[in-house]
Amino acid sequence: MVQTDRDALALSVCRRNGARNGARTIEYRQVDWAEWDDHGRYDWILGSDILYGETTHPHLRRIFAANLAPGGGSCSPTPSGPRASPCWRRWKQTAGRSR
Repeated sequence: MVQTDRDALALSVCRRNGARNGARTIEYRQVDWAEWDDHGRYDWILGSDILYGETTHPHLRRIFAANLAPGGGSCSPTPSGPRASPCWRRWKQTAGRSR
């Protein structure tokens, strides 16, 4: 499992949470999706609160296309809030595979 965030503080919170819950196999990476260079293939790509910033959508699409294993799935819970519905609709219209 790989967990990413571009914000060092957010990633620090993720590390603490993982340690508190006994997760020993998580690899934590501080990375900006615009500079993503991981060539691994993953059975699942999960995201949380990743669809609000529409400027990240092209980078996320590229990551999903390059890193989702054949037959793999993706899940990003539907965002909520005033901007969520249009944002979610645009993502779903152009996002490729999702199960």
